[in-house]
Amino acid sequence: MARFIVRVELYGSEDADYDDLHEIMIENKFLKTIKSDKNTYHLPRGQYHLYEKLLNEENEIIDDETEVARIAKNLVETVWTDFGLIVSKVDGPIKMHNLKIVK
Repeated sequence: MARFIVRVELYGSEDADYDDLHEIMIENKFLKTIKSDKNTYHLPRGQYHLYEKLLNEENEIIDDETEVARIAKNLVETVWTDFGLIVSKVDGPIKMHNLKIVK
């Protein structure tokens, strides 16, 4: 199963707008945390980790960054219109530095 890192920048926004974004993204399996072998860490604002299965209309697993980007774009558009979006498919380990541990 593929994993994805999604980065969203809401242009001209305030913190409350990111709260709305986090809520809709989390409801749709885009998480604000990432796990390592020992701990779970908070991701930076506007960044999400997708590692749960997303299914398309034919009940097939989505493992394509273009389709994940389309889904993420549609979700972001429900809370903000002027934004930037990057989706990266992750096939190997993710290296992290100085992220805060979830307590």
